[in-house]
Amino acid sequence: MPGSALEARKVTFRYEDGTKALDEISLDIPEDKKVAVLGPNGAGKSTLFLHFNGILKCDEGSILFRGSEISHRKKDLKKLRRKVGIVFEDPDSQLFSGSIYQEISFGPSNIGLSDEEVRRRVRRSMEITDIEDLSDKSTHLLSFGQKKMVSIASIIAMEPEVIIFDEPTAGLDPARANQIVDFLDRLNERGTTVIMSTHDVNLAYSWADYCFLLNEGKKTAEGRPEDLFRNDNLLEEVNLEKPGVLEIFESLKGTDLVDENGSPRNKGELIRMIERNSSELSKPEES
Repeated sequence: MPGSALEARKVTFRYEDGTKALDEISLDIPEDKKVAVLGPNGAGKSTLFLHFNGILKCDEGSILFRGSEISHRKKDLKKLRRKVGIVFEDPDSQLFSGSIYQEISFGPSNIGLSDEEVRRRVRRSMEITDIEDLSDKSTHLLSFGQKKMVSIASIIAMEPEVIIFDEPTAGLDPARANQIVDFLDRLNERGTTVIMSTHDVNLAYSWADYCFLLNEGKKTAEGRPEDLFRNDNLLEEVNLEKPGVLEIFESLKGTDLVDENGSPRNKGELIRMIERNSSELSKPEES
């Protein structure tokens, strides 16, 4: 069993206006996994993420990183943010430098690395995010999708163990969204724990190893996506639709086109299942 990358233990948090954003929430993020956090607006997803990075401090409860409670002392937070990075939904809230190189090099430069190491990290993060051709451009001239990749590159340059993405595909066209998802897969293959919040049930179902469902600042459920998204009552409770692939698969149950115990996670898997079973059906019977 994997250990926990991050843990929330009975965390309660209220904003200054009195809004209770988190209500005694407890959950463990498994390390080295792809984790999706879902829930309606106001469920507490972004607030929870800001606690994981130490940007917010809980009113009650505790946050742990790899089994140790995080400290809000300045030097401890600096260490934490080298290991736990956040990519915000809106890249304009994260980018502040005039040039792409300055943006990506800012973090490594401020943790005392040599100029040579900073340059190495900038080159590597630009290669990983495939934005080398943007190196001479100004950040304010970039498209939304390009800004998103630069903000990701700036976090990668810190070489964190955990990266948190708040709605990573929001506002992107399908091609760019697929590029982001492929990139998240590659990150995880390199050993990085990847956490994302999303409203896209199809993405969460096809991508995640493990899911958490939040509602009104509480954890409603957790588990493997193929288990959670079969629970119609649960989905209705947190106002989420069933993934399209799963809906089609369930509508075909009782026919010879799908495997009764199967669980296709994406369109490609479902098509291959139907094609395989159709091929079997079309074979002539032996006399």
